[in-house]
Amino acid sequence: MRFTSEISNLPLFIHLVQALSKIDLEAIIHLTQDKIIFILDSQDYIKVFSGVQQEYLFSEYSIQSLHNNEIGLKINLKNLLCALKSGSNIQEKISMKLTKKESNPFITITINSDESKMIVTHDVPVQVLTPQNLEQHPEPTLPEPEVKIMMPRLEVLQKVIEKMKNLSDFLIIEGDMGGNLKLKVETDVVTAETSFSNLDIVHFQELESPQANEDIKAVSKLDIKKFSRALLCSIIKPSDVACCFIRNSIVLLHVTLDELYITYYIASIL
Repeated sequence: MRFTSEISNLPLFIHLVQALSKIDLEAIIHLTQDKIIFILDSQDYIKVFSGVQQEYLFSEYSIQSLHNNEIGLKINLKNLLCALKSGSNIQEKISMKLTKKESNPFITITINSDESKMIVTHDVPVQVLTPQNLEQHPEPTLPEPEVKIMMPRLEVLQKVIEKMKNLSDFLIIEGDMGGNLKLKVETDVVTAETSFSNLDIVHFQELESPQANEDIKAVSKLDIKKFSRALLCSIIKPSDVACCFIRNSIVLLHVTLDELYITYYIASIL
């Protein structure tokens, strides 16, 4: 088993790990020949799957294993983030590889600065997973969404949700295929509501009809703190964020930026 790489897009790598760490500090990294997949599925009411093509983060990338050249690792994102941040002000070579020291596996990040003539090494403990372990963490297979619309600017949403968090622990989110999105919190003494209109409709398949029944709507009740943490993906400056309602049971946020995606599965509270 062998994994070595040289990081070429450190700022994006840092921002991706920052966004994911807002959901959970424990993550699974699934390394393949083509991409890196992050899996966060230990929290109640929210699961996250994120993938990025390896050439989008690395200039050099090599992986070998007896299992289709794939490796699964369990890692603490806080430790990984600290290691990555230590190289954020250095423009020299930063490598990342799988190592073993005293029979313990690590992701070793080495920062080599020609300017200061220093070499800094961080050993981040990991747990190597078997293929059987990885199979226990599949990405959910879901039915076709009832409603799928593009989200407003995340910065605007974050300001709204921050105010609503002070009023209630729960968010009622409603969308329709007419491009309308409504966010509401309500208690015994106060109701606060914000609406967005003229949002684009999402078409995932080329053969999908561009015409949609604008009367189709869906509503879900979510943990407002979970939803708020998902919006912190704004740090990667995504190009698109789609919001999908699935049978009033799950709100899915699909975040994309070129060759990177983050998908948040946020379960409704009954």
